[in-house]
Amino acid sequence: LVDPALFAAFDRERRHIFLTEPWSILNLFDQSVLLHELIHDVQLSNRDWPCRGAPELEAYYLQDRWLQEHGIRHPFDWDVIRFLSHCEDDAR
Repeated sequence: LVDPALFAAFDRERRHIFLTEPWSILNLFDQSVLLHELIHDVQLSNRDWPCRGAPELEAYYLQDRWLQEHGIRHPFDWDVIRFLSHCEDDAR
């Protein structure tokens, strides 16, 4: 679970969000990280996904949209995010 690029994680079974330190409620990017994980809770509670990574693209899109609405442009790597969201079955 410890990865330098990991800002948070969502435990689906426990419905628990883990935030890495440093994290501040006053920081808009940190708030967006929490939003991203809350999106996962809603996603996983309301529909089935074809694979574990499938919800990522939507969660990052909504996080990015929220950031932009707050005047922040974050350099998300959309190619990597699409790769993480790809399901093996999509190749069929």
